[in-house]
Amino acid sequence: MRARRGTLLRERAARLSADGPTASGADSPGIRLRGHHLLCLLSFSGDGYSPEFVERFRSLADSYREPGLVVRVLASPDDACAACPHLDAGGCASPMDGPEADVAALDAAVLDALGIAPGPHLAHDLHRLVAALSEGTLHRLCRACSWYGRTDCQRTVREAAARLTVPRTG
Repeated sequence: MRARRGTLLRERAARLSADGPTASGADSPGIRLRGHHLLCLLSFSGDGYSPEFVERFRSLADSYREPGLVVRVLASPDDACAACPHLDAGGCASPMDGPEADVAALDAAVLDALGIAPGPHLAHDLHRLVAALSEGTLHRLCRACSWYGRTDCQRTVREAAARLTVPRTG
């Protein structure tokens, strides 16, 4: 079943990339997010590395909740990282979250758990995949994060994703 889901999502992503808007251009209606931010944005509580980062993350979190939004999933620094004071030419240099190699490994683990590859995806599809993650998987993915003990993200991420997968009426 997971292989079939991955195939369907890759096919949908290929159609988005070929036929629809992507987040790669400045005028395109989408956002660029690295793997672990697909989880973090759903549990964002207003804390961050700097006031600029908090403002940027809040804006991205609001956008990410729109089901038709095209999210360009990356395995590198993204639109949130652009406002982080720990971003340098080599990527993440956060003293709390590790060097870019560690963050990139976390991104890869998140993408693997979701069964997706970097590229364009609809936010609604990503919300569904996140909502389906088990508590154990979320714990495994997030336990080394510096924010994990400060928030109740394991619960918050799944609840937020589940709320966003409910079809809107009216």
